[in-house]
Amino acid sequence: MVETISIKKYGNRRFYSSKEKTYVTIAEIKTWVQKGHRIQVTDANTEQDITSEILTQILLEQGRASHLPVEILEQMIRMNEKTLTKIWAPLLEQNLRMMSQMGEVALSGFKMLAQALPTTTKTKSSTGLNAKLTKATKSSTKKSN
Repeated sequence: MVETISIKKYGNRRFYSSKEKTYVTIAEIKTWVQKGHRIQVTDANTEQDITSEILTQILLEQGRASHLPVEILEQMIRMNEKTLTKIWAPLLEQNLRMMSQMGEVALSGFKMLAQALPTTTKTKSSTGLNAKLTKATKSSTKKSN
């Protein structure tokens, strides 16, 4: 089970972690998320959940939001809250989860390939690996013809 870390944000822009029992920085919050923890940030005055705003702030500070196409950002601004919540959020979450799983599958495939290679090839330059991959590709191409 993934641990949820509760954080309160105070008016002076400080974050207090009930887990750490101390004030934390946004960089520490980012690290927790990267390690797989869930966070919940509430405004100390209003008790409103502002987790989404804080995660968006982290993305903006990292420059990652600039990777989104302008057309998508414009559409998100034009849409009302209900459409974003009911359609876009689940769709984006599903697509990101699928992309992450595909990356994990590809990585495990590369690891299996690397383990299958002789030890001497692993320590040489990548030309040995390239030669084996080229040979394997040629043999599979011949078999399919």
